[in-house]
Amino acid sequence: MFIEGNSQEFIGNYAKAKELYLLCIQKDKKNPAPYYAMSQVGLKTGDYLLSLENAQKAFDLEEENSSYRENLANVLYQGGEFMAASQHYVELSSTFPKEVRYYLAAADCFEKADKPEEAIRVYERAEETMGPTPDFFTEKYRLYLESGKEKDAIGELVKMVETDPANIMLRIHLAQGYESLARSDGGLNMDYIESAYEEYKRVIELDPESGYGHLGIARYKDIKGDDDVSEHMIKAFRSPDLNIDDKVRMLLDYYEQTHADAALLEEAYQLLEAMLLAHPEDPKTYAIYGDFLSRDDQLAKARDMFVKSVGLAPDNYVIWNEIMVLDARLSDYDSLYLHAGDAMELFPNQADLYYFRGLGAYQTGQYDEAIESLENGKLLLLNPSNSLLNEYNQTLADAHYRKGELNEAFALYDEIVEKDPSNTYVLNNYAYYLSLEGRDLEKAATMAKRANELVPGRSSYQDTYGWVLFLQGKYDSAEEWIGKAVENGGSAVVIEHYGDVQFKLGNPEEAIKYWKEAKEKGSETETLDEKIRTGKYIE
Repeated sequence: MFIEGNSQEFIGNYAKAKELYLLCIQKDKKNPAPYYAMSQVGLKTGDYLLSLENAQKAFDLEEENSSYRENLANVLYQGGEFMAASQHYVELSSTFPKEVRYYLAAADCFEKADKPEEAIRVYERAEETMGPTPDFFTEKYRLYLESGKEKDAIGELVKMVETDPANIMLRIHLAQGYESLARSDGGLNMDYIESAYEEYKRVIELDPESGYGHLGIARYKDIKGDDDVSEHMIKAFRSPDLNIDDKVRMLLDYYEQTHADAALLEEAYQLLEAMLLAHPEDPKTYAIYGDFLSRDDQLAKARDMFVKSVGLAPDNYVIWNEIMVLDARLSDYDSLYLHAGDAMELFPNQADLYYFRGLGAYQTGQYDEAIESLENGKLLLLNPSNSLLNEYNQTLADAHYRKGELNEAFALYDEIVEKDPSNTYVLNNYAYYLSLEGRDLEKAATMAKRANELVPGRSSYQDTYGWVLFLQGKYDSAEEWIGKAVENGGSAVVIEHYGDVQFKLGNPEEAIKYWKEAKEKGSETETLDEKIRTGKYIE
């Protein structure tokens, strides 16, 4: 019957197993084996009370049986009765003093019962019996730290180093422990700093390329005000064993401090180059390098770094966005078009990518694709602000205009101006486009005047306003505004416009002079040569 119960338990038929074990118990209440088996079924089925009751009975019937004691301890532990469980594990560790697991289990129970001192005593007893081991040192070190006893924790690290003096990581932990202790009271205890320095020196003796060793020495040199801090920092950054996340955190500190410190900025770039040697396959290397270059207006180099970063980690949308912003700042619209297309395949629901793709298409003369991409992007915008929507509409309107779809373009410009009456780009361009068509000149004049009020002194805006006034027949006012545009470095077309005004004001010789100057400066309007040849303004 008991064997059949074991078989049913083995195949997972716990209800049948429990039934058979119960029959065994009813047949012989002094036999601990079925109680033990029943407690195992209780554990497997999540019936803690069943498990505990039967584990206790099995143990009570045969206390000298270590399996029954261990089972009871395990059940008590599962039920969160850590102090009760600990007593059994302590007893088991006394019965089997060479079994590490019993010491670990007893200490774990004491720790979970918030008795770290008892846990530490268990490890000390284990050391007395079995000798010092890294496992016991490590656990005692951790418990001392968690209890706020840093000096005792350092003592454990010292013991660990003494047992394994060639272990570099132990020495690094010891040095870091001294550094932490040096600052524990809010000041700076130089005795502990010196102790840390001695350990870091031993680390370098054992491994001259140790990143953590050189970093520790650099910190010490910085505290002492020595000149060779950067030398050790660079060696630390060249080491692959120094975690790249630690390097990035340190570089972020440099990023904040290097705006006005040329020497520190030079050091930061040396560290970036060192990190590049140590971690050439990590995308974070190129991302942080790109951040520095972008901030320092080395835009093309920054973009190259970001491109390498997404080559290693294509799923980083933030870096893709940086690439496209730099494409736009560099006016490299062929690259913008291509990069936006690549990013859209990875992030098809990011509206910004459709804007960048549309902008790239527009600037490269692909107006139909620009319109399609921008319209699709607008569909992805969730509760867009007026300013964001205007960015899409502005490029969309420009694309329609370039296609000759004036009604669509002008409707969009009207929408932009209504939502953002201070958008000088649209105020000026829309006014100029209306003037070219001879449409709504009063409206064009109002917008052009507003653009000049918002941004005084811009030659192109002054010329637009002057030209609209010219078309309205207000030649004196036109001369004033286009004259300002000429004085502010106006283009060849501006100079040609000034000649047109002079002709209308009855100054044909002055008109010809400015038309010729416009020709020399590169103006290629259809009527310019005819105006110069005939000496007359051509409508």
